[in-house]
Amino acid sequence: MNTRSVGLLRNALAILRSIDRDDLDQAGFVPTDAQWIAFRDDPYSFYLRATADRQAAIFNIIKARMHSR
Repeated sequence: MNTRSVGLLRNALAILRSIDRDDLDQAGFVPTDAQWIAFRDDPYSFYLRATADRQAAIFNIIKARMHSR
């Protein structure tokens, strides 16, 4: 098992869980109230069902946080 890869995945998932509405707004995805609630309550499922442009916005938030460490 590659512990580095496991650690990167764990960090990405933790970051996804910690994204707030302001982060999404700044990334160019301004969610409706219903979208925000869906993301807040289950960001993992929301990400998997999101359009490619929304996935890209969320991914860029994660990437920026991972590279800032």
